[in-house]
Amino acid sequence: MSKENSMCWFPFYANDFLGSMDVQLMTLDQVGAYALLLAWQWNSPDCRLPSSPASISKLARLDIDDPQHEIVRRKFEQADGWYNAKLLKVWGEQLAKYEKMSNGGRKGGSKGGLNGGSKQPEPEPYNTPIPPKGAGTDKPKKPKINKRRLSQTDKKRVKVDANSELMKRIGSWFGRSPDTLWNVYESEALVSVDPSESELQVVETYYTAHRVGDKDYRRKNVETLLNNWSGEMDRATAFGSRKPKHGGVAL
Repeated sequence: MSKENSMCWFPFYANDFLGSMDVQLMTLDQVGAYALLLAWQWNSPDCRLPSSPASISKLARLDIDDPQHEIVRRKFEQADGWYNAKLLKVWGEQLAKYEKMSNGGRKGGSKGGLNGGSKQPEPEPYNTPIPPKGAGTDKPKKPKINKRRLSQTDKKRVKVDANSELMKRIGSWFGRSPDTLWNVYESEALVSVDPSESELQVVETYYTAHRVGDKDYRRKNVETLLNNWSGEMDRATAFGSRKPKHGGVAL
C-alpha cells in the first residue's frame, strides 16, 4: 500500500468525539469548523495547519479570531504552531506503522519475493484488563482475550472469554444468565468504575427491588448502568434512605 493510500484516512472515535464536553458546548457551525480543521491538518505534509489565523479561518469557514469561537481556536492553537495535539500523535503512530510495513515488504522482496520473504511482525495483542475485586474474597478472573487493539464498535461486539463472579452478580440484576458473556466494552467500563462492596450493596438493593416508586428510572442494561454509575449511586442511596411504607415496601 502506498503512503498516499495508507495516510488518506484517520481513525475517528465517535464515542470520544460525542462525549467531549467541548464538542457538546459547540454550535453547529463550530462543530463543522472543528471537523474541517481536523481533516485539513491530517492532509498536510507535516500534520500541521498554516500559521496564519486568517488562513485557518478560511479553511474552517469560520472567523477563528472572533472571541465567540474561542472554543474551536483552543483545540488547535499551541505554543509552537497550530495543530490538534491528539491528532498529531495519531498521525505519528500511523506513519510509523506504514514505514514499518514498508520496510518489512522491502526486506521480504530481497529474500526471494512473496514466498521467500521474512514474516511480518505479529500484531500487538489486545489484553482485556483485569476486572476489579468484588464481594469478600471474590477475585475475578482475567479474561483471556488476545486481539488487535479494538475500536469502540469492536469492543461492544467481542466477548470476554469468561465472566468473573462480579460480572455474573451485576448481570443478574438485569436477568442475565451467568453464562451470557460480557463484551469487552462492558468489562473495561467495570474496571473504570471499580465499585466497592458497599457501593455494590447499595446499588444491588435498588436494582433488585420489586418497586422503586411511581416512576422507574433504573437503567435497562449493564453498559448504561456502568457509564452512569455515579448518578445511579445517588439514586440508589436516596432510595435506601426512604422510610418503608405499606408493609415494608419502599414506595
